[in-house]
Amino acid sequence: MNSRYVVYPFKLLEMCVYTEGAGAVIFASEEKARAIARNSGTPPIWITGAGASNEHSVAGPDYRRHKYMGRIWSDHIAAHKAYEMAGVKDPLAEIQVVELHDAFVKQLQITMGEMGFVPIGRTDALVEDGIMTPGGRLLVNPSGGLTFGGHFVGGSNVFSTWSARREMIERGFRRGLVHGTGSTVAQYGVAFILERE
Repeated sequence: MNSRYVVYPFKLLEMCVYTEGAGAVIFASEEKARAIARNSGTPPIWITGAGASNEHSVAGPDYRRHKYMGRIWSDHIAAHKAYEMAGVKDPLAEIQVVELHDAFVKQLQITMGEMGFVPIGRTDALVEDGIMTPGGRLLVNPSGGLTFGGHFVGGSNVFSTWSARREMIERGFRRGLVHGTGSTVAQYGVAFILERE
């Protein structure tokens, strides 16, 4: 919190650094996935919900024609489409681990509201209500997120998927959410619901 401002309200240590990296996710038929799980001794992790959305790319005052910078509607729509597909009614009660795109700490705060973990405008509840605290109700970015691990564009969310999978297997969590966003004004949003068998 004592780092210098880059541009208000963003401080240097509240922003990710761009890095290099690569990753891959293996998609397989149910039969192959079960065989891989048997051979590896780990349970399969299924994608049971997926959502994607985009919104305007130019910021401005008219939300019908411009991107409104106080919200990330693409994240809201993507997450809720994924919830619908996976049958998630109450994300805070039904999801145990979240790996989300946090290029900036403020983005994490806004996105947690957009995804329904706290009311919009009440991100203080993440800490005040013990949601996102050590031993809290929800494990958020156990990988450290982009602000800790860096952002290798196009591959960061593959790393997030691996991290959510690891936590689901090691901790026995039933459901996880992986989120990605893109573009200069966060106009593209993607969300996957992962389920452990």
